[in-house]
Amino acid sequence: MPIKTRREKIGEIQVPLNYFNMSAEEKHLVCLGLFEVMIDTLNRTAKPEYDRFMILDKLLDSSILSNVEDENYEIAAVLKDIQSLLNA
Repeated sequence: MPIKTRREKIGEIQVPLNYFNMSAEEKHLVCLGLFEVMIDTLNRTAKPEYDRFMILDKLLDSSILSNVEDENYEIAAVLKDIQSLLNA
């Protein structure tokens, strides 16, 4: 039985409805744009001593799980692709 963790909604992203039908290059551009917005937001809100990439990685983990549970598979796929960019 999976362990339930407390999740809190911290924001929303909008993804193209046809994300699954996009080319690899189009997906990369969408993810790169969203990644930049997320990092910019963390740069403005997080204390300087915190690792923004680690924070973003943890937020993406939680958000991917939440979106899969809510059956928002397109959003989960985009978040997973952003996480792949982060960890490349």
